[in-house]
Amino acid sequence: MSMLTKNVFVIGVLLAFGIAWHIAQFNLALMAVVLIATLFIYNECNIIYLEALGKPIVVLNSATAVYDLLDKRSSIYSDRPPLMLVLRPYGDVFKAQRKLVAHDFSQSVIPNYYSIQELEARKLVFGILNDPTSLVSQIEHRVASIILRVTYGYTVKEEDVPMMTTALAAHHNFSNAAMPGTRLVDAIPCLQYLPSWAPGAKFLRTASEWRETVRQASWNPYLWCKENLDNGIASTPNLCATTVIEKGGQLTHDEEVALVSAALTVLGGALETNLQKRRRKLTPLWGTIWLPTITDKECLPYIRSLIAEMYRWAPALPLSLPHALRQDDSYEGFHIPRGSAVIANVWHMLRDPDVYANPTEFRPERYGGDEVAIRKVTDLTFGFGRRACPGLAFAEGSMFAIMSTILATCDIISAKDSQGKDIIPQLKYTGDVIILPENVQCDIRPRSARSRTLLSEALIL
Repeated sequence: MSMLTKNVFVIGVLLAFGIAWHIAQFNLALMAVVLIATLFIYNECNIIYLEALGKPIVVLNSATAVYDLLDKRSSIYSDRPPLMLVLRPYGDVFKAQRKLVAHDFSQSVIPNYYSIQELEARKLVFGILNDPTSLVSQIEHRVASIILRVTYGYTVKEEDVPMMTTALAAHHNFSNAAMPGTRLVDAIPCLQYLPSWAPGAKFLRTASEWRETVRQASWNPYLWCKENLDNGIASTPNLCATTVIEKGGQLTHDEEVALVSAALTVLGGALETNLQKRRRKLTPLWGTIWLPTITDKECLPYIRSLIAEMYRWAPALPLSLPHALRQDDSYEGFHIPRGSAVIANVWHMLRDPDVYANPTEFRPERYGGDEVAIRKVTDLTFGFGRRACPGLAFAEGSMFAIMSTILATCDIISAKDSQGKDIIPQLKYTGDVIILPENVQCDIRPRSARSRTLLSEALIL
């Protein structure tokens, strides 16, 4: 190991270790990047350079480095590494699909979706009140329901319908494959030319299965939406129908591919039990007379602070999806080679003790409703540069609808074990690139009979 400066380290990874890294459990690569990055953080290391089988990986540990490279130099940092199973390079198709998504999820358009987001939030809360053990699966399915509705106009009635299960399968496959260094074929591209029956070529069969899943997840709902539109029964607003209508029903092949890709991109997107303080921030009328709506967001700064703290304390993407450098670059006097996979260590930046006092504590009050402080968190959790999530405002609306509805109508208390003692939730996660809390145990109850009635009445639409 050699140190270039106190801010830049180069770590050479031996070929034998690199091969063992891949042959072992694949997500160990992700764990290794986190471990190595963390080892040097407290030596004031802003950038770490690693090599795995000759493939350069750059880890950014500071918001300043992220801003300087991924934001200010986004024209050369917006590509993706050549991962054989997932990720689209920065090109014309990506630009076209991003343009479609950015338009349909702009600040001026998203109010059209508020009623859909609020309805699904209420379905979620009603569902977990009936079965608190289904918390994680309910959240996953309700979020997917929101996206299917606003993207294709499809209303989910059963959780096991093919359109739902295929979409979730595509999402899980993406999470499993999106980190560089987790697939041997990414380091040795010639392996993609092996026959699928060859020993060790299981990844080719997996890739074929995943491609078919993506094809079904993207084209089936699009064709369903287009057929409904042709028959005059499409449920609007939704991204696909709106785009087809704007084009007069006549899309070129390239436009159709971009639309399907854009729609799939959209689709692929209880430790803190002291809720009394949070609930005092809500007017007593919410949860008893009416339910909160997304338009109430501006008058509830504490809820916005609570959501920001959730993003900071347990980011779904502790390491950003990798960017790829399109040409040689230099930063702080040091060379970064073309083709480097550039990863932002979001976990550290959101737990930097110089920025967030007592960073391991869950403290929404640290923001005081200040939009600048809140925005610093969302800027780090929703991507960077030209790869930043164009659906940020929409996602924030969905999160606000869910969180405010839960706080207005529910009491969340510790679950009990067989001896009647409180079960203290363990901070464990599952997943690969995108992580989820594992085995969440808590007891969720309606605040009152009126709260349950309000939720039930809201679902009769």
